[in-house]
This record gives sequence, C-alpha cells and structure tokens, in this order.
Amino acid sequence: MNLYALKPMPADEYHRRFDSDSHSSLELFRKSIPAYHAQRIAQTARPKPPTDEMELGTMVHTLVLEPDQFNAHYAAGPDCAKTTKAWRTFCALERRKVLSQDELRLATSMQAAIQANEFARNALEAEAITEETAWAEDPETGLALKCRPDRLLTAGICVDLKTTPDISPLGWGRWLRRYNYHCQAALYLDILEVATGHRFEWVWITVSKGDYPEAAVHRINDATLAAGRAENRRTLNELAECRRTDDWRGRYSREIHSV
Repeated sequence: MNLYALKPMPADEYHRRFDSDSHSSLELFRKSIPAYHAQRIAQTARPKPPTDEMELGTMVHTLVLEPDQFNAHYAAGPDCAKTTKAWRTFCALERRKVLSQDELRLATSMQAAIQANEFARNALEAEAITEETAWAEDPETGLALKCRPDRLLTAGICVDLKTTPDISPLGWGRWLRRYNYHCQAALYLDILEVATGHRFEWVWITVSKGDYPEAAVHRINDATLAAGRAENRRTLNELAECRRTDDWRGRYSREIHSV
C-alpha cells in the first residue's frame, strides 16, 4: 500500500495553509460564505480561541494518539490554584498548557476507557501512521483539498477519534449529523484514494465525556457515506463558483424569500 503520499506536518502549519480546503473549511463555507471569505480569502477575521470542548478533544487526541508528545504540550501541578507564578511562566514560555488535576484525571480516564475497548485497542496497536497529511485535487472542480487522518492503518482502515456525550449508536448518529462527520469521512476517503491509489474503510473510535467514560467503535454504512459525498459535492461546486465569479455574498442575500 502506498502511504508515502502522506507527509508529516505540524498541526498549526496544517491549519494555517489556506491554499487548500479541508473538512473544517468546507463546514465554515456551508455555514457562512462571508465568514469563509473573511477568514480564508481576505484573511481579515480574527481567529477564535478554542472552546473547552475543542481543548478537551485535542488533549485526549494527544494522550491517545501521540502519548510521547503529551508532556511537551501539557503540564499538571498538584493543584492549579497553588502552582507558583514562576512555574506557570515557565510553562507558558515552553507553550505547555497547564492542567488541573481534575482535567488530567478526565483525560486519563477517557484514555483508559479506550484501552478497555478491545476493538479500539487493536486499532491503536496495529501498524499505522498517525496525524500525517494527504493532498489531492478535486477532479470535478480542480479545488485543492487536504486531510489529516488521526490514524491510517496499513491494513486499509482510516480511524478517527472523537469525544462525544453519547457513544450509543443512536446518540452517535445524532451527533454525527449535527457536526456533519459523515461529510468528513467521505472527504477523507476520497482524498486518500486520490493520494494513495487505495480505497480505505472508515471507523470512529468514540469516547464519552462523563464521570465514567466509555468507548465504542462505529463503522459508517454505505448510505450515510453516500449522503456525505453528495453534501460535499454540493459544497465544492458552490465554492468553486464563488471563486470563479469572486462573488462572496451570503447565499440568502441574493433574492427575496417567501416564508
């Protein structure tokens, strides 16, 4: 299997690259054309700080997928309220986020829940590459696309790790639709097929965020994957037209609506 098309790249550099579109940028465009233009074309939008949910997701990703990098990015004292100013300043200079013991316990309990799931543990222990970047050109629009799979198994499976309030099939299905994760799966699989010449399967490792975390592994069925591809096609075609015409008005401001 050709995985040499994927390249290592620091996460912050990946997100700063506006010369290609990712799932997150297509989601931004779906929500607001002017917001997409301000952030990625005019580059006048100020970046928003990550939410607590995003911070937790990043922390769990690092702990589970790149545990050897955890201490380089995070530091936990005996009690955040009692840590010295000098120690906090030292952590800031090293760009390490200071965690409370409660935050560290939550992250490690979520890690333990994933390890307790046999299917998830096997996926994490299998031969794979982690957090590397693939690039491709959309064959219909010519738009440059990119993705950064969490874990790409040499057995031909793309593994995506998600934190979620509900890991049940019904609960995860609702969460998936809310954040268009089926669109992410479709986009990643299409980019990977172009970049590597190989078709991958897709699974999510989901872990709950409550007091007693649990983990589950979910496949994506053909109908859900097809729905994600159809939504991506509509978005890519609309984005390509905006780039062609340089018309970045909101999609609802172009006509009078009857409601």
